[in-house]
Amino acid sequence: MNPQPIRGRNMQMASHISNVSFYLPFTYVMLARMGTPAKSLSLLLIYAVPTCYYFLLAGGFDWSLIPIYLLCITLIYTLYEMGYIQNDTETIKREENPSIWLWPSNFEFYETHKYSIYATRLGLAAGLSVLFCLYWGTHVGTCLFLCMAWSIALIYQIYNRIRNRWNLLLFAMLQICRYLSYLFLFAPDVNGKIVLLSFVSFPLCYIVERTSHPRYHLKWVQQLIPSRERLTSFRVKYYAALCLVCSVLLWQNILNLTDCVIPFYFLVYRSGILLYVKRFGKPRNYLVR
Repeated sequence: MNPQPIRGRNMQMASHISNVSFYLPFTYVMLARMGTPAKSLSLLLIYAVPTCYYFLLAGGFDWSLIPIYLLCITLIYTLYEMGYIQNDTETIKREENPSIWLWPSNFEFYETHKYSIYATRLGLAAGLSVLFCLYWGTHVGTCLFLCMAWSIALIYQIYNRIRNRWNLLLFAMLQICRYLSYLFLFAPDVNGKIVLLSFVSFPLCYIVERTSHPRYHLKWVQQLIPSRERLTSFRVKYYAALCLVCSVLLWQNILNLTDCVIPFYFLVYRSGILLYVKRFGKPRNYLVR
């Protein structure tokens, strides 16, 4: 029996979304949420590059840590994409005018195979967790990381069921788990400076962007980003201010050059996008989430 069509705002990012993406880590976000090679590359640049850099920085630039990092982000995205899938298939059934990210064929496949989809994701996450313990060992850092990674699935269960200001707190928690959890692998020797730098380098900016959404009615934040058209320039200003602070702390010998790499990297990246948009216009799917 085919599921009843869900009416809402069509937000499909790609002309075809393979049903395989329901099962394989990274593919769902790339196909259903990014949709274009340019946006997929953007995700790589704003997630993989900074998180890998901070992970290596925390580990003393020991390149043998790369396999551990890859295990970390695979586990994180296996669970994070489950939240996306639930939102895009179940949560929208309770909304009046939801965003529709999938095609009818995807909904039909999901309704027929939903139990195998979640079972596969959870089984993969459990297997990765066991592999992680075997590779890294079972100590306090492992426990902290795994608790934060698995809490993504639990937080999404609440996040996808409410639509009010509490979502902002849950959203912030999701971003912290997504961007910072891997740093706690080094507990009890967690470098608080690196954790703070990682937080202000992207999650904080993203949280401010989400807080400025009109549905939350936080006018003091909306003044920072009065419209989606001003979002690109806001990002440049944010990183310019962050780099200014880092420069002062660098001058005071509180930070060193390796600490400041990612803030300046984001300033160059966001400035380049701003110049591109002004020169050539907005690329496809730009600023669509």
